[in-house]
Amino acid sequence: MRMLLLLVFVFFAMDLSAQTDKGTRTASPSQQESNGKAIVHVDQFLSGQQARSGAAQVRSLMNDVQPSTYVESGSVKTYGDDPVCLYTDVKSFSSLAALNVSQEVQMITVKFKSAGDLSSPLDFSVLSAFPKLQYVYLVSETNVAGPRLASLVKNNDPRYNVFYNILITH
Repeated sequence: MRMLLLLVFVFFAMDLSAQTDKGTRTASPSQQESNGKAIVHVDQFLSGQQARSGAAQVRSLMNDVQPSTYVESGSVKTYGDDPVCLYTDVKSFSSLAALNVSQEVQMITVKFKSAGDLSSPLDFSVLSAFPKLQYVYLVSETNVAGPRLASLVKNNDPRYNVFYNILITH
């Protein structure tokens, strides 16, 4: 009986270590945050949300007309009451906490417009000014690898679901 229990314990421990090894190989350190949430491509994120019935809400925030705030080059424009979406560029990202914008923001979209934007890290500690924030969508209009884009995120909070898309126009 003891031998059987010992064998079960050994196989269980081997299975756990194999899963741990597999997880560390599939997500690079730049994509894996200390909280265990990976920063993934938008399609991968939405397929994961589909299983939890959360994809419809995220798709609506991304694609439907919503009350929104636009912050670019020091200019703040708000359309609608109590915006739930905020759109910004990399250069304006660090100033978000100092702005007087809606506390209702659920999604922030950050645009990388040029290769020069890829040298600026995004310090997510400024996002604490948005208590209802759930999603951060990184959109690159310049050619970049997903892991490189994900590596720019600093001080991510486990409350935020962060995903990216790379839009290349020809």
